[in-house]
Amino acid sequence: MPNDVSGGGAPPRLRVCVLQSSYEGSQSDTKAYDDYACTPAYVVGKSPLADEYEFTSVMIKKATAYSQVRELVRSRKYDVFFNLCDGALDEDRAGISVVDALERFKVPFTGADSKHFEPTKLDMKMLAYFAGIEVPAYAHMTPQDDIETVCAHLNFPVIVKHTSGYNSVGMTKRSLCQSMDELKFEATRFMKLFGDVLVEEYIEGVEVTVLACEDPHTGKTRVFTPIQFNFPVGESFKHFDLKWVDFGQTRCAPVSDPVLAEKCKAVGASAFENLLGGIGYGRSDLRVDASGKVFMLEINPNCGLFYPECDGSADLILANDPYTAAGFAKLMIEAAIMRNDRKRAAEPPVKVSFSSAEGRGYHVLASRRIQKGELVFHDEGRPLRLITKQYVESNWSPSEKSMFAQYAWPFTKVVWAMWSNDHRDWRPLVHSCSPCLWFGENFSLNIYAARDIEIGEALTMDYSTFCCGEVMEFDCQCGSKACRGRVTGRDYEIYPSMREYYGTRVSDFVYQQWVASSSK
Repeated sequence: MPNDVSGGGAPPRLRVCVLQSSYEGSQSDTKAYDDYACTPAYVVGKSPLADEYEFTSVMIKKATAYSQVRELVRSRKYDVFFNLCDGALDEDRAGISVVDALERFKVPFTGADSKHFEPTKLDMKMLAYFAGIEVPAYAHMTPQDDIETVCAHLNFPVIVKHTSGYNSVGMTKRSLCQSMDELKFEATRFMKLFGDVLVEEYIEGVEVTVLACEDPHTGKTRVFTPIQFNFPVGESFKHFDLKWVDFGQTRCAPVSDPVLAEKCKAVGASAFENLLGGIGYGRSDLRVDASGKVFMLEINPNCGLFYPECDGSADLILANDPYTAAGFAKLMIEAAIMRNDRKRAAEPPVKVSFSSAEGRGYHVLASRRIQKGELVFHDEGRPLRLITKQYVESNWSPSEKSMFAQYAWPFTKVVWAMWSNDHRDWRPLVHSCSPCLWFGENFSLNIYAARDIEIGEALTMDYSTFCCGEVMEFDCQCGSKACRGRVTGRDYEIYPSMREYYGTRVSDFVYQQWVASSSK
């Protein structure tokens, strides 16, 4: 609960734990330039929102990220976590391990989730392509590749980059190559450092960056004022030294052309939605060529924010937007809490349990009271493992075939579905001839409560409504008054009472099997 520090009638302050990657003991390339304490308290404390929040900063080490987050959660001192940790996968600073821990403990946190925390530049280009976002032509190389052959389709000049890069790591002025000889030298240097390399056509033109974020109040992406970089004489792109050593030489200002600004905002919004799933916030780096075409170079999830001097790229964007940096901080905190609430509410009200009594084994219990008609499992769009029966017969071991016989269910006579390979997704529902769960109408894959279910009650389904076919037949001991004694994959065909009771609350395969038999 929020902490009431006022002692009076003022609303309690929301307790925000700000997480930042520690540089202690780090060998990171940015350690000498980026070891700042960043926090939204800088901007919120100077705004009318100051009395709404209480900020506490904690530095997180990569080696102890999980245990640190665990102790912070267990302390119950915080209502939400503002995650500014941005360590990359090949850095020795805390990054995705922090997000993994926050997700495991099911607490609200700002920024990208684990799925979108660190997409590679190759991931970005593929996702951008299918989203209709323009990207520069590129090539990906490993030491086994012939540079001339792989890059034959590219036009010079080209620029050499880290494939998953962050903070312009590894890039120098020589990373902009005007010839094949220059490219061979620079690409070879990168591959010696990082193992592989990205080469893309250099877009002559204006460089723009745009920040986008989720807005839970509108359900739409919010995009902030794009800013344009003006590089010092002799510079044309952000290499490592220009970004970190001589960063003060680069100037920026809001994009003055309103048409171009809207085009950049549209690309920024699309990149955020399609590359980051519309979760948290992300800053897109763009290039605009002489014809006005906008190219996305990359998007930065969990980009740097809230520097002491408010001089990070995202800080500069917010400084030029009427929404303000404090408004952005408030929005991200609200988004984190609301997203977590939605996620928790969508979790099935169940728990998997084990009992050795009467051979019950693993089964699923209601973790709270469930009302009749309530959605229990939202299975529309749920990933499943599909496999053909002939493949099982030819390639699976006896134990795997036994599991298939017990738990697979057919989509067609040939294609069957099995549980996920991830045991955390397994759902060992027990059979009953009078179950408490059934499918939604019209062959829905979603599963609903067929009646009121009490907390701790075992969740059951009638296997013959979906687990049908010649492999599904057993003696039933469910103990219900409606127990059929022998359960088979043809029960929907055999018993008119079942068709009357379930109607279309069965798998399409079961229904079509009955249609085929009744038309004979």
